[in-house]
Amino acid sequence: MAQATRPAGSSAALSDDPLESVTNWLQLNSKPILLAVGGAAVVAASVLIYRSTTASTREKASAALSQAQGPFTEGKFDEARSALEKVATRYAATASGQQASLMLAQVLFEQKKYDEGIKSLESALGSASGDFKASMLAMIAAGYEF
Repeated sequence: MAQATRPAGSSAALSDDPLESVTNWLQLNSKPILLAVGGAAVVAASVLIYRSTTASTREKASAALSQAQGPFTEGKFDEARSALEKVATRYAATASGQQASLMLAQVLFEQKKYDEGIKSLESALGSASGDFKASMLAMIAAGYEF
């Protein structure tokens, strides 16, 4: 019987050493492996940067809201309105920004500017999370009562 000739690159198939088989496989597939590892590293770095940026934004929003609450608690509604508008606009996607929108509407209601308060809440309602939507809708309803 005639034996089929084996290609020169199939020497790994002749070897019984599993380490040699793995080494040969890694050498043959090094480019796709490096691409996969590099892609995973890019994804991991992107996730870490996103989390860091999000946390930093939340901290800044919380600090800005704390500063804006000062004039509100002192009854200085014009100052509070200005400060709360900045927080509500700049940090609309954060919980602090949404809380600032609610407080802004409360300031406007205190100043008997019900239509402005309702409009402010309706514009904030679109980007509000589920945690704040019910409160915003309740404040809108309260504005219509006046």
